Amino acid sequence: MKISITKILFLIISLGFIKINAQSKLENDFYKSLNSLNVKDHQIDSLKTVLSQKINQLNKEKTKAPSNKSVIEKLLAGTSNITNNIERLENEKVNLENQIANRKKELGNYYSLQIDSLKKSSADKNFLKFLS
Repeated sequence: MKISITKILFLIISLGFIKINAQSKLENDFYKSLNSLNVKDHQIDSLKTVLSQKINQLNKEKTKAPSNKSVIEKLLAGTSNITNNIERLENEKVNLENQIANRKKELGNYYSLQIDSLKKSSADKNFLKFLS
């Protein structure tokens, strides 16, 4: 009888470690996504600052020498690239926000399962008392 109880206890402890690892992974993924979102926000803000500087520089060049097409074309190309990068980063940001929402759901589901498991474990404890 003791052997079967120790096996049952070992199994319960093993399942507990598996649950803890699953929870840690879900939480780590969630926080990584939040961190990535903050990085994207910072990158977008930086690019918007650079874009604003390029536009100001472009306006200055237009007033100084409107005939200097090569400088103006380079500045326009730079602003176009920056605008494209901002759009790309904003799309990535939307994807990250969706991932975060999904991870919140996963964590919610995980915690809901934990609550159900705790309710069940009280019944398991009563069963173990019955065995001993």
